[in-house]
Amino acid sequence: MTGVHGLAALRQAMTDYLTAQGVESMTAWPKDRVGALTAPLAVVQVKEVEAGSAGFQNYLGQRYDAETRRWTETFGQKVSVKFLVTLYSPRQDGERGCRALVDRVAEAFLRGELKHDGSACHKHHHEHEHHEGQEHGHNCGGHHGA
Repeated sequence: MTGVHGLAALRQAMTDYLTAQGVESMTAWPKDRVGALTAPLAVVQVKEVEAGSAGFQNYLGQRYDAETRRWTETFGQKVSVKFLVTLYSPRQDGERGCRALVDRVAEAFLRGELKHDGSACHKHHHEHEHHEGQEHGHNCGGHHGA
């Protein structure tokens, strides 16, 4: 993810996580992929970001650094990121293909944690709608927030 910062880095981290879990994923529908879809695909976007205080005036407490043998005060914010994951399945696989892809994505989220810059996302939410075909295949309409 060299050179990728902010929300783009988060989107790429989710895309990389799904790909590592065996779900072909991209951050945007590629222009060169117009036409028939040959394999299931997840397209990842950042839907919503919400930041708030994690403590009084962002104070998180003290932490002991064993290397320096010093206590340090820690400040920070709590950030919630919701991802929109749009799922596509080849037309010939029909609704069965969409449901199988939704199950694969759900299993990927249940298997582990997405880590980005040392932090982990623990909360997962999944909704599913089925929308009949697009030019390139079925848009399964899956959404995931983390």
